[in-house]
Amino acid sequence: SYMSFRAPAHGSDEEKTSDLMEFVDCINFINSKYGPFDTLIGHSLGAVASINAASVDKNYKKIVSIGAAATIEESIKDFCYFLGFSDEVKSMLIKYIEEKYGVSLEDHGANKLAKGLKSKGLIIHDKTDHSVDVKSAEAIHSNWKNSELMLTKGLGHNKILKDTDVITKI
Repeated sequence: SYMSFRAPAHGSDEEKTSDLMEFVDCINFINSKYGPFDTLIGHSLGAVASINAASVDKNYKKIVSIGAAATIEESIKDFCYFLGFSDEVKSMLIKYIEEKYGVSLEDHGANKLAKGLKSKGLIIHDKTDHSVDVKSAEAIHSNWKNSELMLTKGLGHNKILKDTDVITKI
């Protein structure tokens, strides 16, 4: 069986804020209530959350990561750049998140966690993704021993989700 969810503060949700840890909590809740599931498929921050969840729950056999950033800091940097925020704002945001959750963002980066994953991985990323650089996928793949890298071109960060070749590969 399968189950999907739209992450908090996405789509037409009235919620306006969310974060990585909330995504991970959603994955864990769904898996405990309706699972166990053996595969996780995530896009963007959802892919990072899937890797985070699988780094704790070693029962996932396969993980599909689509358009994931290698580090949380990179995600925040891209977010701040997109909104025109300064490096000072970026630093304050990182500090705020780390203090709020009592974690090191570095410890939750897909790049770092990939080193300990035993699950099979399929890392999918578009070479023309302007939201997350393709170097992230290459970094995650180089650290994930049991992974395969699929690169597309011309699909960007979101069209990749509806591409027939990508869907077939998954």
